[in-house]
Amino acid sequence: MMPQFLIKRRQVDKVGKSITDGVESTLSSMRFLQTAFKYDLVNYSALARLIKPVVQEKTGANTSLDALIMAIRRHALTFKKIEKADIYKMMSKSSVELLTDMFWINYRRSDDLYKKLLECEEKINWQSGEKMYIVQRSNEISVISVSKYANKLSALVDETQIFEKQGDTALITVELPPASHYTNGLWVFFANQFDEISVNVLSIFSSYTKISFLIDEKDTAVAYHKISNAIKESSRLAKMKGN
Repeated sequence: MMPQFLIKRRQVDKVGKSITDGVESTLSSMRFLQTAFKYDLVNYSALARLIKPVVQEKTGANTSLDALIMAIRRHALTFKKIEKADIYKMMSKSSVELLTDMFWINYRRSDDLYKKLLECEEKINWQSGEKMYIVQRSNEISVISVSKYANKLSALVDETQIFEKQGDTALITVELPPASHYTNGLWVFFANQFDEISVNVLSIFSSYTKISFLIDEKDTAVAYHKISNAIKESSRLAKMKGN
């Protein structure tokens, strides 16, 4: 049976297209395949069989599987391939750390608030493990801190100047080698890890060698386990590939 999204697409497009045009317009509606094309995971023959009825209706002519496969291959060339070996190499050299009992607050930005936040940050005892991260843009400021400072941070401004705040959060931080900045697909790799376990990421920020993900504290165990396993599996695969 033909998938419903292809049936709907077929009802929109008319006949008279070339095979290439027919394939391009059909695949453009299958956005979930974009990542698969980037990772070179697509079975072209199976995909050709799937879309053949739709392409034939678009072109108004019988179309061979070989011609469809060629058109699909040309479409795949528009995606820059992601070298998974490079991702495994970077992940194999990384480490993960976890901070629980964190507090997240988002303000409307003002110069006065920023000065107050800097004064708060000066009192953070980093040596004892306390953390406070300030991320700002032209009209908003986000702060992630140990929950010890939740009340003080909430009292810095009027409630009308606070967009949102949330306690009971956790911070998962991955330390990566500097070369990771030039490794295509690494951000997608992390996004897929959280997506596979249905964990929502509240905030993301990074520095030169570290990237941090703020999540709900109830998801801590499964998320930390997932990222830790991804590092272990990447190390195994990197060794297999000789990296």
